[in-house]
Amino acid sequence: MNVLRRAAIAAAFVLCAGIAGCRCECGAGSGGTPSTPSVHNVSTSAECDAVCKRIEACGARCDRDERCKIERGKCPASKRALLQCEATKGTFTCLPPSGFTVASGCNEDEALCTGADAETTRVPPTP
Repeated sequence: MNVLRRAAIAAAFVLCAGIAGCRCECGAGSGGTPSTPSVHNVSTSAECDAVCKRIEACGARCDRDERCKIERGKCPASKRALLQCEATKGTFTCLPPSGFTVASGCNEDEALCTGADAETTRVPPTP
């Protein structure tokens, strides 16, 4: 493995590890070149658990990676706050046989993304 590729993989790993509570999947892109992290989420957080419990109470499957994904340009703190709002203030309606809908007035508060620490650092935009 050449030095440049090792450096790129190391940089991607540091980027992945730099966001607390974030699970990132890093891999090679087309042509064998390292890619940037593709999935940032708070899937193991208490807030994600709370939302998924409401979904699973309907007999539906909760896709934690998708439901608790942090969009690029946003941060873990804003996603966790949104999930907490949805879990406590959202109206979950079960749809037979194993579906659901959710309605809430919850919005992601990007003001929480101050960059003061890993929890408030924004996920980098797509290059």
